[in-house]
Amino acid sequence: MTPFATLTGHTSPIDEVAFSPDGRFLVSCSMNDDTVRVWDVQARAQNRALNVEGGVGGVTFSPDGQQVATGNMRASADVWDVASGRRLRRFAGDEDTSVNTVAFSPDGRLLAGGNPHVKLWDVTTGRLVARLSIGAGHHGVNRVAFSPDGKIVAAATDGFGAKSFGRGAVLLWDVSTLRRVAVLRGPAATIRAMAFNPDGKTFATNGPYPKVALWDVAARRVTATLSGHVESVSAVAFNADGTILVSASDDRSIRIWDVAARRSTAVLNGTDHPITAVAITGDGTTVAGGGGLFGDKTVRLWKVQ
Repeated sequence: MTPFATLTGHTSPIDEVAFSPDGRFLVSCSMNDDTVRVWDVQARAQNRALNVEGGVGGVTFSPDGQQVATGNMRASADVWDVASGRRLRRFAGDEDTSVNTVAFSPDGRLLAGGNPHVKLWDVTTGRLVARLSIGAGHHGVNRVAFSPDGKIVAAATDGFGAKSFGRGAVLLWDVSTLRRVAVLRGPAATIRAMAFNPDGKTFATNGPYPKVALWDVAARRVTATLSGHVESVSAVAFNADGTILVSASDDRSIRIWDVAARRSTAVLNGTDHPITAVAITGDGTTVAGGGGLFGDKTVRLWKVQ
């Protein structure tokens, strides 16, 4: 299945994409061109560009769709007003490192940013609420996410060093107590993809090469693996009701999965580059994807039956 639209404007490869909750807008970021671009999905045109100094490290919409959060390579994060393109607040880090992934809590009150630890900020005041250490043996945070009920914040990590046994991990903290409640040893050396199912019962990550892993949140273990890709899985996302999962891969394709049936229902292609960013609209009808390092500078859109 080939794309129905190609969005051009970035001057460097795409690092991340995200749809607004209503599916009207799409944001894409490119670390090397220092921009986040907001796209009108129906018009297939750029709405505005946000200039993020110091390189963009991840992008996401707020739950109400009115704001966009970005991380950057200067150890801070920003929240922007979508309508005006104005930066509303900067969230300062405390280390000379990048914030390469960001996530809003479901109620929009907290912003999480990752690398090398997980930071939690109060969105209204900009105050740093907590710095959550990932501990020895893990080499930075690749992805952060809140559980759908907002009670858990999770971080996907690389696994290096004796304590990690060469495996990446997903670390879970209780948001109310800020206590780490679990370290889930991953089935891959690096956990680079992670998303909670909106049902709150499961989440997905990249699994044993080149599969997708589905985890049971309560049991805290992998309960299923999805086969189909032929190279590493780099990004995953669910639609709003959790019935559809999309996965992007270095094999230059995106796969659509029926979550209940545990099977692939479609393969999206049409690019000569690895796809390292993926998003799906809440209604599950439109998928966006882009390439990462040395990859494509465009965002592609696919329609899904």
